[in-house]
Amino acid sequence: MKTLSFTVTIATLLLLAGCATKQVSHTNSPTKELATIKIQKLNEPTLENFLKLQEQILQGNIQAVDNIAELSGLLYADIDYKKDEERVRSNLDIMRATFTPIGIQAGSGNAFAYDALYTPWKFQN
Repeated sequence: MKTLSFTVTIATLLLLAGCATKQVSHTNSPTKELATIKIQKLNEPTLENFLKLQEQILQGNIQAVDNIAELSGLLYADIDYKKDEERVRSNLDIMRATFTPIGIQAGSGNAFAYDALYTPWKFQN
């Protein structure tokens, strides 16, 4: 079982977004009131589903982090990095499209995005 690590990517996104020089306000951090947000579990690892979960994160649904981790496990299941070059590139495009806006929003002061990036991500493959 391999563990995928996006630590470098997330740190890079934060730096590119200017988070290293900006203070992020946690005054709008997720609270108990967000428990009323409907958790939408998406089971197919498509770009569309990753983007739906990304939008939920940006709106304050921190539990969508777990859904992205689960979908990532499906996306990378049984991948052969030497033989599946096209799939590897496609997966990279999906993950980049998912995380780039989260990193940019975190750097712009979106506390939900910032909190999501610092939530323990459990990408298992």
